[in-house]
Amino acid sequence: MESLDQRQPAATELRDLDLQAWNTLKALHLFYHEWQQEDRRVPSQKDQGRARFRDQEMGPKGAHVIAEELKVNTTLVALGLYNNDIGPVGANELATVLGTESSRLAILALFENHIGDEGAIAMALALKNNKTLTQLYLANNKIGEVGARALALALQTNSSLTGLSLHENSIGDAGALAIAEALAVNTSMTELYLHTNGIGDPGAIAIATALTKNKTLTRLALEQNNIGKAGAEKIAAALKENESLTELDLGENEIPSDVVKKFKAPSDKKKCTIRLDHQKSASVVQSEPSIVSIVGKATSGSLNLESKKIAELAMEAISRAIVTNGTITKMNLKNNTLADIGARLLVENLVDSKLHLNLVSLNLDSNNIGNDGMGHLCKLLEGSALQELSLNHNWIGDAGAQAIASTLTATTRKFDQMELRLKGNRIGELGGDAILLALKPLSTQFKLDLSENRLPARCTEKFDQLKSVLVDKQDTPPPITTLLDRLRSYETQMMTDHMEFRSLFFELESALAASSTFTERILADVVVQQEEISKLNRQMSAWPKKLEKARIKRDTAEKDLKTKELELEEIKTKNEVLEFQMSKVRNNEEKLRLLAEQVQAAEARQAATNAELQGARGEIGRLHTASQKAHTDLTALRAELARKSTELEQAQAQVQAQAQAQVQAAARAPAAVPVTAPLTAPLTAPLTASPARGPTAAESTSPAMGVAIPKIPLKDLSNATSQFADNNALGSGGFGKVYAGVWSQQVAVKRLANQSNQGTQQFQAELEALSRFRHPNIVTLLCYAEEGTERCLAYELMINGSVRDRLDRKSGSPALTWPQRHRIARDVARAMDYVQTAYRQPLFHLDLKTANVLLDAEWVAKVADFGLNRVAPLNYDAHNYIRTETVQGTKGYMCPEYQTEGKVSVKTDVYSYGIILLEILTARAPNMDLTADVRRVFKRKRVMNDILDAAISWDAADAESANDMGHLALDCLESRVDRPSFGVILRRLMGEDPDSEPDVEGERARECLVCAEAPTTAKLNPCHHACVCVSCAKRLIELHLSCPVCRAPIESMTEGQYSQTYVA
Repeated sequence: MESLDQRQPAATELRDLDLQAWNTLKALHLFYHEWQQEDRRVPSQKDQGRARFRDQEMGPKGAHVIAEELKVNTTLVALGLYNNDIGPVGANELATVLGTESSRLAILALFENHIGDEGAIAMALALKNNKTLTQLYLANNKIGEVGARALALALQTNSSLTGLSLHENSIGDAGALAIAEALAVNTSMTELYLHTNGIGDPGAIAIATALTKNKTLTRLALEQNNIGKAGAEKIAAALKENESLTELDLGENEIPSDVVKKFKAPSDKKKCTIRLDHQKSASVVQSEPSIVSIVGKATSGSLNLESKKIAELAMEAISRAIVTNGTITKMNLKNNTLADIGARLLVENLVDSKLHLNLVSLNLDSNNIGNDGMGHLCKLLEGSALQELSLNHNWIGDAGAQAIASTLTATTRKFDQMELRLKGNRIGELGGDAILLALKPLSTQFKLDLSENRLPARCTEKFDQLKSVLVDKQDTPPPITTLLDRLRSYETQMMTDHMEFRSLFFELESALAASSTFTERILADVVVQQEEISKLNRQMSAWPKKLEKARIKRDTAEKDLKTKELELEEIKTKNEVLEFQMSKVRNNEEKLRLLAEQVQAAEARQAATNAELQGARGEIGRLHTASQKAHTDLTALRAELARKSTELEQAQAQVQAQAQAQVQAAARAPAAVPVTAPLTAPLTAPLTASPARGPTAAESTSPAMGVAIPKIPLKDLSNATSQFADNNALGSGGFGKVYAGVWSQQVAVKRLANQSNQGTQQFQAELEALSRFRHPNIVTLLCYAEEGTERCLAYELMINGSVRDRLDRKSGSPALTWPQRHRIARDVARAMDYVQTAYRQPLFHLDLKTANVLLDAEWVAKVADFGLNRVAPLNYDAHNYIRTETVQGTKGYMCPEYQTEGKVSVKTDVYSYGIILLEILTARAPNMDLTADVRRVFKRKRVMNDILDAAISWDAADAESANDMGHLALDCLESRVDRPSFGVILRRLMGEDPDSEPDVEGERARECLVCAEAPTTAKLNPCHHACVCVSCAKRLIELHLSCPVCRAPIESMTEGQYSQTYVA
């Protein structure tokens, strides 16, 4: 554009000229006078509100000045910046103004400005908010797939843009796919120019699909791309549905002649002009398969794919072909459009196949590779034999340069013989400083080309000292003296322009003296011009001071920055030393803690050993004396034993004969069935069944069915606990207190409180239960003492306390690990499965909780405290339940039917076990909130990771196992019939098929409790217990006897077939 003040408009033109636009052009001209050399003409009517700057070498600073003017200008509607170099920074300046509500621009042309993907992204962000821009020209700007995607996203929401030019860029199929998605929903676009890019069949197919949905596009330019048969056929089919397109350019592509014939007018109502000339033949254009074929045939170790229009997505197949070849050591991929994605695909395939170890030369000039692609290419430098890497004229900035520097310093390989070319990129001060630091340890044989980047003078001076580095033609800001010289020339030029304007004014005044009105207008314009010139003069007079202040501020900032960098390095060094020392301290603390635990355990073992040794010495003396006496009595006892054996055989024969006679008599006279003693004997508890029949008499009536528990003198247990000393007390409850002691081994002695009815009942119940059951997961009862009102039970001592104490981490104990917790769950399930299935009459614990699950020295869990247990009747099966009037236990662990109705079954303890599992998983105490929280988190997130015990570091496998246990716990808390048995629970915990065995033991034949021969066919009233046959029921009523189950009086009976003990 010509100097506007050098050539004022004629008087006749001033009447029609938009003066405000004219003043805007003058203001812009003031700063870019030296750039305005062509297009010398006077603005006419069509130039109102328009400004053009062609071939002015304008950079980012010029774009900044124009952007500042646009913020206050309200008339400029068209702006053209042709063939300049504003770059992504300048594009961002203009985009900032476009994104504001004050913007009035309708047309923006940025041809050939090298804005790249960064500038395109800035424009896309502006388009999302802009409501005035109708035409945007971004041709020949090195825009790739990333920029095209960003613009496509903006087009999906923008409703004002009607024309978009993206020709002569580096857009491939990925960018075309994104633009096609935008066209499918856009309602304002009428013109789209995508010619001279790298769009192939995938992109053309996507655009064809969009044409079937778009209703506004009238012109589409796709010439000079790589569209072949498949893409063209799709577009031809789409034209039959599209009613808006009037011009379509597909010339100079790769469309076969037979497909060209298919392009006809879609209908008689609409005519679409289609250009299809100059199609490239298969011999001229090499498609992706042909390039793959070239790669496969390369045998000399070198591969040349320069200027093959290879797009980023095609690199996947080509790189795989390179790997398959396996002999290539030199590759030339110059002048393609790989971009960051293509570079990543190439590197991943080379590294995965180890082919990069043999690669010595790689040329990737002019491929639109940015910082991300550079980060991937750095992987080729690590451990490879690469000696030459060329990345000239790409988009690598400071981040990419810093990645190169990190690789040069962190990699063990030597780079002394390597040549790295980074000419024509965007590396600035930060990247230059990083590379400088990395080059210090390298020899002068390392070659580096950083020409035509953005390095400041400070960096270039340092690089000049390294003879092996080229730093020519940096795009650096001019020195302050040059700016001052320019300001002075601007001031001189303004004065000259002012004199010329005054001369012209006087000529106009003489020619139009008759028109006073016109003169007044001209005078007013002159005053305005003079005021503007004065304003500019004042602004320029302040510039030298501002520039000087800026220079001082910059120098000060650089000094402060260097100081801060040194301080930061010092802090980092101190921090590393401190971290090393802290790690040593932590290691020592952990070692001390482990040693303390070992010492404590050793002391406890030593004390126990001493006590055992002392007891053993006394026992040895007693045994020695007893053995002498026993030896004397042995002969007499043997003789007596022989005599007793003979008498026992005779007695057994008599008993067997009498029993057989009674059975035969009962068979002959049913009305005279003898009623066995248990029908009249009182039961010890409402749930204990009559021992009328079982595997053996001992199994139902005495502890002899299991293991005989020795009864010892009370003084032995008193001595073992130091006369029940308070310092040996372990705990207390309703039954009394528990003391630690030594009786042949470490023991825990439970001493019954005097006058405690509850303790007496629990004493008898636990003595009977533990003499009946012996199992590795049930606490072992070693002996007992009973003298007067004093009663004691002695158990094996569980050194690690209860599970509840360990979950609460009492006494500073470490948290239980997940394997330990899972083993505890299995141990408890084994114990409960044993007591319910080992004998025909299952046993109900009724107080199962974590406080009653104890841990030995090896962390084996054992169930304790059977004081509230109940034994089921002989004919009880797993489908039934029995009522009890005595409800005892711990709230929070009792199932609803037991707590509210007194109903007990084999599923009663399963509910308590489910609560124990929730405690193991969360370490929380049992309450209604715990169950509700677990159900809620499973419902919302399907996993309970948020409420698992935070004291454990959960890995993925442990968390998955914990969630499986959580589902099992909730199954245990279902209604009675839906709860699993302990057998199923154990199989699920062991990872076995829970259905491999039945959920219950199976149906047993329900025989009469009295005669034990006939089936159960009568229900006794009013207690509703179905437990005898009809014949025995009549006999019981006749003799006025009580129910064999509950001992209630019998009033009547009801005949029928019964499968449960209690029938309502």
